[in-house]
Amino acid sequence: MHLQSLQVYTCKNLAVLPALCIHLHGSQKGTTQATQYFYNKNGHNLVKDLNKGINDIQYNSLNLPGRLSISGSQGSATNTYLYSADGRKLNMTAKWGTSSSKNTDYVGNIIYENGSLKRILVNGGYVEGGIYHFYLTDHLGNNRVVAKADGTIVQSTHYYPFGMSFADGITTSSQPYKFGNKELDTDQGLNWYDFSARFKTVDILAFTTMDPLAEKYYSISPYAYCKNNPINRVDPTGLEDLEDDYFNQNGKYLGTDNAQYYDTDDPRYSDKVRVMHDSQWEYNSNGDGTIDPEIGTSIGKLHSESTISTEGSLEIYQHYNSTGIPLANATPGTFDANSTGMITQSLGGINPIRIDVDVAGFKRTKISDHSNEIRNTFSHEEKHVGDMKVMGYNLKGSPSDRMGEARAIQAQMSHPSYSKTRPEFKAGIAGYAEKLKLQPFVLPSIQKPFK
Repeated sequence: MHLQSLQVYTCKNLAVLPALCIHLHGSQKGTTQATQYFYNKNGHNLVKDLNKGINDIQYNSLNLPGRLSISGSQGSATNTYLYSADGRKLNMTAKWGTSSSKNTDYVGNIIYENGSLKRILVNGGYVEGGIYHFYLTDHLGNNRVVAKADGTIVQSTHYYPFGMSFADGITTSSQPYKFGNKELDTDQGLNWYDFSARFKTVDILAFTTMDPLAEKYYSISPYAYCKNNPINRVDPTGLEDLEDDYFNQNGKYLGTDNAQYYDTDDPRYSDKVRVMHDSQWEYNSNGDGTIDPEIGTSIGKLHSESTISTEGSLEIYQHYNSTGIPLANATPGTFDANSTGMITQSLGGINPIRIDVDVAGFKRTKISDHSNEIRNTFSHEEKHVGDMKVMGYNLKGSPSDRMGEARAIQAQMSHPSYSKTRPEFKAGIAGYAEKLKLQPFVLPSIQKPFK
């Protein structure tokens, strides 16, 4: 795979895929041209995919496909799409040649095909032909098994992390809702998942258009799925991943509260870190790694208010640790009563060996209760770790040390999590910078919080 400016331009399969995989993924017999994926003039949206035979994509004002033309080994078609003003898909019409077509209307949870009722979507399944079907899902909400009410299995699917399906499985049903419970369009080898705000391919592990909220995530590719971490994250709308997290008394990650968006004015949809017993999670969760927000909020205790041990807290922090460095509890006196944080310890200022976390201070300041503030603090230490490995960093109180702190603060304030931290957390960063007189080292573009 060849990337340029965060966009995929070339993709080559190095393994011989089974016939079913060729059918599902549509890229085995693609082009060998140097450039295989083309983007529009402003560089945002995919307009051609020569591997699949997509020769033209036209977009509307929401950067959603309005018209798509495909011509490949599995046939040719022109798809047209109709959306509501808020981006909900209302209709898709596929035309083959001059007379054949398929017209699909989406009316809430009811789907019509060529004017006739095709499927009624319900929570956990659907009704088709008067028969109820239900899903068995994995911990990320991917539909792994589809069965009729009598237990007869009509479809089973196993997935690679980014949504590509294995070659084996039961396929007596062609129902399209699979990875992430999203609709997969396989006609003519298109193989795109509809994630509402944008579409996702299964062969190049990315979305076809930029994230509409990309300005909030400067350090992450705007085409990436789940911040390139699909193992414990999901993306319900193509916009943001879920960040409401639950852990047991030992600090083991249990899952999320299934919030669909981040809203600082609604306590149900926040970035809280909560703790509950395994038995509470097993009884009240949805069985797919999620729990309803109302139930989770009423049962789970905030991290700072729980009885979790210091070792359990460190396990929770390890879940967010982006440095790869082991964690330990900071010794008493490392931080005074008016401060808290982390300190990266090293050998000779070059080889980082551990990060000391002020577990008590994090609880006192409630940083322990907010996943974004934990992530943001780790982004500071991640910058220090990088500096240590590259150029050494142990001259405490020297100009180079101050520059290192300024670089770490810049990294914090540029990190996607920073915009979702509390005002008091931002004020703490500003106060720390002011205390060390770091303003002269900070880039003008991020000086505003220090004023």
